[in-house]
Amino acid sequence: MKTIRLGYDASVVGKQNTGIGNYIQRLMQNLAESGTNIEVHAFSNGNKSRYAWYNVSLKKEIEDNKIDIFIPSMGIMPLYKSSKVTYLLPVYDNTHHFCPETMSFKGRLIRRFFQPFSIRTADQVFSISQAVSHEIESLSKVKKVAFFQPLLSDLFLNAKNENQRGQFFLSVATLEPRKNMKLLLDGYESYLKTATTPKPLLLAGKLGWLKDEQTFQQMESLKERKLLEVLGFISNERLVELYQTASCFITLSKYEGFNMPIMEAQSQGCPVICSDIPVHHEASEEKAIFAKLNVESVSQAIKSFTDVTVNTSQEVLRKHYLQRNQNIVSSFATFVRNLYND
Repeated sequence: MKTIRLGYDASVVGKQNTGIGNYIQRLMQNLAESGTNIEVHAFSNGNKSRYAWYNVSLKKEIEDNKIDIFIPSMGIMPLYKSSKVTYLLPVYDNTHHFCPETMSFKGRLIRRFFQPFSIRTADQVFSISQAVSHEIESLSKVKKVAFFQPLLSDLFLNAKNENQRGQFFLSVATLEPRKNMKLLLDGYESYLKTATTPKPLLLAGKLGWLKDEQTFQQMESLKERKLLEVLGFISNERLVELYQTASCFITLSKYEGFNMPIMEAQSQGCPVICSDIPVHHEASEEKAIFAKLNVESVSQAIKSFTDVTVNTSQEVLRKHYLQRNQNIVSSFATFVRNLYND
């Protein structure tokens, strides 16, 4: 069986990975270790200007390395394509269409123009969830879009859970408008009004472009009352510990392509409250409390979830997510081989 040389843009992978970096790194790493006839090759700009490298120099690099299939990991096609290479485009979300008000002006402009352009010019497209695939099919002329959900990392798969579930709520997200931090804080404050022994809220994640002064003031007020702790970006090791000890995990995004923290939390036996949007039903495998995007619904969800425990053993959870990972990698390898043979 001929070896297929698969290249990908590794410049999205770094020391502090978030969604896209985690997704592509885990998929490529697991594929490389799967023992298939697919060789995985990483390409990065190094110290070069990313724009010039990606749109001009990359074409020659992948040709010189005799790459058969290339994945533009950021979901945007380079301006100069190689006619010798098949381009396999990942699409992570359609925020620019379904939730544009949560994006910066520049980000919205880039995605509105370049994402449809990229979908048209790529040789094949795939997404990270069934929900996003259905969106692409409805927005473009692509009839059927394959999807490959995010993989759970080995750190989460192999974590030993010997911790006692704690007395705090946890939310993990980059602080930006799409994550709906204001609703989380308002719902939490509503819960505080009737809680006799309130549990504090811990927020983990990078500071994005959240510019709502009212939200920052609300956060400061809660911090002064010792009811909120803002952790910033934390390591995955620390994240595992928090998932294992939190009373529950809360995420109230207005829109998502998948939302990996839901899966991460559940893999550690942590109960989940999430916003009632289509992809969260998919990401949680319908095993969550779904809150409508209003304060009353969020507050009621928090109140009803304060003492819930998950009785599934860590070994059962590990086997479930290990099998899930293997199925996704196997399906993706078959997808790549079929694309190469077409």
